[in-house]
Amino acid sequence: MAIALNIFDSLQTAADIDHLLNQRANECLHLEFKTKRLHNSPELTCGLDVNLSKAISGFANAEGGVLIVGIDAPSQGVISKQPVSSLSQLETRANEYVSRATSFVVEGVATKKIFTNQTLDEGYLVIHIPSSDLAPHRSQKDSRYYLRSGESFVPMEHYQIADIFGRRQKPYIVPYISLRGDINNQGKVIAILGIKNTGRALAKFPYLKVDTQGGFQFNAYGISGNGQWGLPTFPGPTSYSEYRGGVNDVVHCLMNLPVTKLEQTFPLTPTTGAIAVAPGTIQLSGFLAAEEFPLKEWRIDIDTVLIDPLVQNPRNAPPLTVEGTLI
Repeated sequence: MAIALNIFDSLQTAADIDHLLNQRANECLHLEFKTKRLHNSPELTCGLDVNLSKAISGFANAEGGVLIVGIDAPSQGVISKQPVSSLSQLETRANEYVSRATSFVVEGVATKKIFTNQTLDEGYLVIHIPSSDLAPHRSQKDSRYYLRSGESFVPMEHYQIADIFGRRQKPYIVPYISLRGDINNQGKVIAILGIKNTGRALAKFPYLKVDTQGGFQFNAYGISGNGQWGLPTFPGPTSYSEYRGGVNDVVHCLMNLPVTKLEQTFPLTPTTGAIAVAPGTIQLSGFLAAEEFPLKEWRIDIDTVLIDPLVQNPRNAPPLTVEGTLI
């Protein structure tokens, strides 16, 4: 992927294209050339749309690559430069086409114009296609999956498609809890329990169950205070220990989803204001899951020593956030 991006970034002028052709006599794993038969037309005609779909599929399913439109590179013969006219309009058409070139859409495709004659709007269209975490991608032109192999795009075999599906990025979710002192109630600690997605894919249909609460009690009014939770309560609105997300509930990559609110009032030592409990660990546990993330048991351990600042100085003490572990 870095190789393709380096090639793309290195091409800024027509002289850079000349240097590239001098350095690389042939196409390679990360580089593809295409010409445009109707040089004056800004449309993706005469098979250029087919070639673009194939290139996006093939490069995205492999290590990424760069497609340069305006260079003829026959399998047998000499590479020749054939800059295209109406370059700005061609770039617009190409950008519009990317969203329907493949299934699924490849994110992050970038284009740039390199002019040989800016006055005539003539030059090369350079397209960077990154390797995709959502591979495999299928060409929408012929419904085939392609893979870049050597200097060609080859249709993928069934086992290759299955292998790439198995290597797709998946969500990885863990529980977390964020605690703060209640400025209106001495000794009271408010906790928000939620789900954190540390993976590189959306966590769809998230599920959270709380089996042990470590002395905390659920707030019947939800996170917002007016009966709203981060995920729907299951089986009904008066049940607070189990939450099941629907089709519209996701946890985005590297983001937290607050789910429910808990509270606990700790006894205080009259002389110091510290919590009057023996040093130890408060433990919460349960289960969580999501689409493509199987049901896992979780546990959160909270050191009681860390709770003291929350109750002694609830106005200024920063929230305490503890990430859970999967068992």
